Amino acid sequence: MTTESFSQSGLDSLIPQMSAQFSMAQVTSVTSAAPDKAYRNEGFLEIVVEFDQPVTVTGMPTLTLETGKNDAVALYGAGTGTNQLMFVFVILPNLLSPDLDYTGTSALKLNGGTIKDLSGNDVSLTLPAPGTACSLGANKAIVIDSTPPEIVSAVVAGREITISFNEHFGGPGWFLFSENWNVTVDGQPAKLWATGRTESRITLTLKEPVQHGQSVSVSFSGVSIIFGGIVLRPHHP
Repeated sequence: MTTESFSQSGLDSLIPQMSAQFSMAQVTSVTSAAPDKAYRNEGFLEIVVEFDQPVTVTGMPTLTLETGKNDAVALYGAGTGTNQLMFVFVILPNLLSPDLDYTGTSALKLNGGTIKDLSGNDVSLTLPAPGTACSLGANKAIVIDSTPPEIVSAVVAGREITISFNEHFGGPGWFLFSENWNVTVDGQPAKLWATGRTESRITLTLKEPVQHGQSVSVSFSGVSIIFGGIVLRPHHP
């Protein structure tokens, strides 16, 4: 065997090892520790992007989520030096997703920052296709619905005002606090006797009945606005 052939043979045997040693870090999975359930205006969720090896982060990379008309952007929060990067998603109003996922394979952006392996090499930012194995949508069953319920009907009958919405009206108990509701009859403040909620309805009971021909206005002034104001007419079967 000649020196030339030996050298070439030696290089050929090293090439696979060098390729393996310098392979670009890849995203292996996107998931979340958040329970599988529906979320409304409930603070934030943490999304975890997993790589096949530890990576380092500078700046604030982003992950764009598919949330209906207004796509949400999760911001990098922690994880540099590990293989799991945590992104924080704040649940803002008017977001909707029946099964939370990101917008596409290129939804992970550097946003002026960097993500590199421990040797300082760039990493692949390509994510598993939404809905496929190892994607956020496949790993989790998180529903986002921070869109406010819409009124489908409102009826006044005697002392009762019944407001019906297009979906189940869950949420904190302060919806039932009388002081959060403002009712006027012919422009004058009306006193509430009680409030109640069942499924997708809210019932306001006045101390005095509404007379035929009187105009009723209802608004909500609690922690979150349900609707700005509605004007009702008494219902007489």
